Amino acid sequence: MYGHVMWAGLRDPGNKVTLTSPKMANLQTQCLKFYFLRGDESISLRLYEHYPSAGSSRTDRVLWHSNDTHLLSEWIRVQQTVLFTSEPITLNWEAEMHGTSPAKIEIDDISLTPFQCDPPITCR
Repeated sequence: MYGHVMWAGLRDPGNKVTLTSPKMANLQTQCLKFYFLRGDESISLRLYEHYPSAGSSRTDRVLWHSNDTHLLSEWIRVQQTVLFTSEPITLNWEAEMHGTSPAKIEIDDISLTPFQCDPPITCR
């Protein structure tokens, strides 16, 4: 779907930048996979579905967001099942700056594959 994306230039609190997929419709359930790297805890990342059609009654829905348990300066793999409908959607990754020092965030290896994602492995 995409290659490597790096956002730099988020320098002020409240600054946001969004990566938007092409419009997609009439797809079956898909497993979305990507990797991300945060350079600083003052930046967050969220993934949401957006319904760009005029007159759509649907609202954006957050599918995933980064949190404080994600390591800094380490590549983290994310997989999220996306349940498509007949209505066109885009997938949006939104990075937001919360601190006062410049920070970076990177996304790599974005892919969609048919069917639901495998459940996470849990250790006992």
